[in-house]
Amino acid sequence: KQLQPQARRDAAPGDVEATGWHERCSQQPYDRLPVPRAAIPEGIILSREADAWIDEAEVKDVALPLYEGRMIGQFDFSQKGWVSGKGRSAVWRDIPWELKQIEPQYLMAEQEYRRGVADPDTPKLAHMSVTSGTNTRTAIATLVSGMPAGHKVPVLHVPSSARCLRLAAIFNSLTFDFVSRIRVAGLMLDYHVLEQNPVPRPSLHCRALLWLGTSLMFTSPRDSPSRLYLAKEKTQSLALSAHERARRKAIGDAVVAGTYGLDECDFRSLLADCDHPLSITTRRESARLRAKGLWRVDKEKQPELRHTVLAQVAFADLQRHIEAAGGDREAGIQAFMTQNQGEGWLVPETVRLADYDLGHDDRARGHQPVATELGPRFYDWQLAQPTEEAHRETHLHARNLLGEHGYRRLVADIEQDPAKKRRCSGARSPSQVAEEHHRWDSWLSPSGVDTESEPSGNAGEQPDLFK
Repeated sequence: KQLQPQARRDAAPGDVEATGWHERCSQQPYDRLPVPRAAIPEGIILSREADAWIDEAEVKDVALPLYEGRMIGQFDFSQKGWVSGKGRSAVWRDIPWELKQIEPQYLMAEQEYRRGVADPDTPKLAHMSVTSGTNTRTAIATLVSGMPAGHKVPVLHVPSSARCLRLAAIFNSLTFDFVSRIRVAGLMLDYHVLEQNPVPRPSLHCRALLWLGTSLMFTSPRDSPSRLYLAKEKTQSLALSAHERARRKAIGDAVVAGTYGLDECDFRSLLADCDHPLSITTRRESARLRAKGLWRVDKEKQPELRHTVLAQVAFADLQRHIEAAGGDREAGIQAFMTQNQGEGWLVPETVRLADYDLGHDDRARGHQPVATELGPRFYDWQLAQPTEEAHRETHLHARNLLGEHGYRRLVADIEQDPAKKRRCSGARSPSQVAEEHHRWDSWLSPSGVDTESEPSGNAGEQPDLFK
């Protein structure tokens, strides 16, 4: 199947990776189907390998995955899947983004979960509690709604999915991680630690943070109802490749650092030691680096390919846009997010570390390739699928997830108010930023301070998730 003409024009050389599809150019396992997934009648539930099916009328009971700490990652609802074994001897496998599926060790009957939880569909930000200030990352969280979680995956109940997505962008940022790892003295990141961390006002730069959360976490068919609210049916909007996820996470870290009021010097200090060469980070010499530093992130990669360095490159570009806007932080972030014909900041072809006051060896003074080293931004099937087919497939997944009644309620709600996304206020002067680090109740309480009201409805009833 050929790429659409528009897709071919939009894709730069090296942006697309060909996949070994079988019957059709489509995401696995739908590439094995003789017809597009969107052509299969509604109410027909496929197995995860797409080699078996069942009519929804024949479903007798539903079991939900019970989340354990090892299952989640940053912006990742299923980082690892259980293979075999129990306890410390259990075997887990990494689950790639283009083939995301939940592979739990334990299941819980849906009826039991709903009987035991007061509000089972409330948006939840689940985070890993067992951690350390000397781990690669300390603060690790993702959006989990309608699923049970064990005691090693504590959850923050947030009044709306929109606020939950924005909080996830902050929670997983390098800036928030830096603060968290300083406060963690043992092996647990509990609420008594989190509540001491400064968090920006919920309304601050909410559009940019919402884009980050949705683009990194709403990547699977299970997120179809929420993607309909955002009109994100196109598969190109999904951050699946290593390149695209690295780009968007760097953008997010730049925006969050700006939201906290940091300048380039502050951000560089926060990420000190992250630009050391491999001869330092991967050998005994690393013992002299900061014990709780973030230098462990991508330490096995060349400095210019590390997330911590790319975040600083993106932040430097953000600062230039803010300066060009006369110091207007909101206008600068808007320009930063909409440059390159709406794509936002792009990973540069080459990076010279010395241009950013980074690096410790001769390599830092030369231009090193970056964009090509990260691989393609998209898979061929992301660009091959016609927009109309992607739209129908998203609706089909939403209908099968919610059932006929719930899906009709969702569509009626969207059609009643096509402009779902309310304007979010975010403009604040830099001098006010320090005063806008509120307590956590401004995020977790339905009556928390926010410029725009956010509904607290039941996620199973599909409320106005993105107001």
